[in-house]
Amino acid sequence: MTPVLSVRDLTVTYSSGVVGCVDVSFDILPGEILGVVGESGSGKTSVLNAIALALPPTRGDARFDSPRLGSQALFALNAQESRWLRQREIALVHQNPHRALNFDLSAGANVAEALLAADWRHYGRIRQRVAELFRRVELDLTRMDDLPGRFSGGCSNASSWRGLSPIPPRCFSWTSPRAGSTSRSRPGCWT
Repeated sequence: MTPVLSVRDLTVTYSSGVVGCVDVSFDILPGEILGVVGESGSGKTSVLNAIALALPPTRGDARFDSPRLGSQALFALNAQESRWLRQREIALVHQNPHRALNFDLSAGANVAEALLAADWRHYGRIRQRVAELFRRVELDLTRMDDLPGRFSGGCSNASSWRGLSPIPPRCFSWTSPRAGSTSRSRPGCWT
C-alpha cells in the first residue's frame, strides 16, 4: 500500500542556528494516524510545520500521495503548487488560533476565505457550507458573524480547524491535541 505521506531524514535548522528536528523519518498509510509526542522544544511543531509546507526544511524528503496530482515531492514544490496543496489537501492547525485566524474578520468569514481560495464563488453556497462546518464542530450558528476574539480558546481552535479545512484535506497536522478538540474531529491522514 502506498503511504499518504512518507518523510525521510527531515531536518529543520532555523536561521538563528537553533535545531528544530534532526533526521526524522516516518510513513503514514491510508487510514493511519501518527501521534508525535515529546517535551516542549523537542521539534514536534518543526516537523509538522515542514510537512504542512509552512516552514522550509534544511534537508530531507517528504512525498505526499495526492489524489489529484499523484505522488509529490513536497519540498520541491514551487510556491503556487504549495499553496494549492495547502488550500485543498494538507491542513495545519496551529496550537495558537491567533496564527491561523484573521481576528479582523468574523469566524464565518475566516472559513469563507479558505473556500474562496478553493475557487468557491457563490455567496449562498459559501454561507451554507460555513454553517454546515460550524454544526460539524458544534459551534453555535448564531456565532458565525462574531469576531474570533469573542470565542473561548477551545471555540477559537475549533473555528481555526474549520477555517483551514473547509474542503476535507487528505492530511491534517495538529500542533496540539487541544486543537479542534471536539469529539467529531480526527487528526491524522486518511483517504
